[in-house]
Amino acid sequence: MPIDLKSFDEGKEVEVGERSNRKVQVMQFLSDNKRKAFTQKEIAEKLSINPTHARGILMSMVEEGTATRKLVTVDGKNRIFYALKA
Repeated sequence: MPIDLKSFDEGKEVEVGERSNRKVQVMQFLSDNKRKAFTQKEIAEKLSINPTHARGILMSMVEEGTATRKLVTVDGKNRIFYALKA
């Protein structure tokens, strides 16, 4: 499978197949809801994807700088929320 030269030159990890499609779904969902933040579980449920896969995708987006992650207390419980970075 070919990769683009920028990824090749920079030695970046390239995502392919189903994982990259799920990542596009997550990015599109957050983009469509850019005035809101969601938990990993909420995103997984909305997109009908495995919560573990959602977490991996969200963490990679946070590491890339395309999403933000924040611990928020809601109804006395600490929850981690994700949003698309502005």
